Amino acid sequence: MGENRKGKSMSRTYDAVAKEFAALDLSDLNERLTIIAKQRGEAEEAERVAEARCTEIAHAIREWKGADPAAIADALVQGDQDRVSRFASDISDLEAEKANLRAGIGELRRRIRDSYDAENKVKSEARSRIGPLSDPLMDEMRVEAENAAQALLRIWTIATAISRSSYASNAERLAGSLQETVSSLTSHPGLLAKQVAYSYPVPDEIVALLQPLTSKGEAFRNGVMLQVSSPHGDRATFAQSLSHRRSA
Repeated sequence: MGENRKGKSMSRTYDAVAKEFAALDLSDLNERLTIIAKQRGEAEEAERVAEARCTEIAHAIREWKGADPAAIADALVQGDQDRVSRFASDISDLEAEKANLRAGIGELRRRIRDSYDAENKVKSEARSRIGPLSDPLMDEMRVEAENAAQALLRIWTIATAISRSSYASNAERLAGSLQETVSSLTSHPGLLAKQVAYSYPVPDEIVALLQPLTSKGEAFRNGVMLQVSSPHGDRATFAQSLSHRRSA
């Protein structure tokens, strides 16, 4: 009956989350991404054109051999100083244009970089809208996971107690297969991190189960474990886990 109620509860939660996912509207974010992509494309094309012009200017500067001396002499004879100045300014105009283009290209590249940052922020906003929608289902899953973890800790404790009290090989294999899992579960940030301890009590019914073995005479002399030591393999790991529990 309890499993049926739990199943129905999860089904209702699942349906509610499914409706939230289906109803989620990200059209405003998609529109922003479209605008960002368009602006980035325009900046990239402008950069391409400016780079091509810079290449043309660099070639022209390399090929420039100065003004025709005869033309300069004629201008000087005619007293046309403006014309002489224009001859002198040809190369400087090209260099100034190239410098301006380089400054503009730098700004275009900044805008392109910024567009990727803006794009990532929009996508991050989408994730921030989506993430919380599944919280109710994840809350139920966490409770289920914690119950499963508790069951594994109990099974490991029982298997370890039976293995060490009766030398049962099946119990030893089961305990060994769970050792690393239980150690992880009781370490920070494991599901059972708050339950980390130096030892775990063996359930009373298991102690009672093993008790008769203590009176089997010389052929089998062994005590019954009342506590099972922590599954952590070293004291440093255990101390770290314990400190996390105390500070939680």
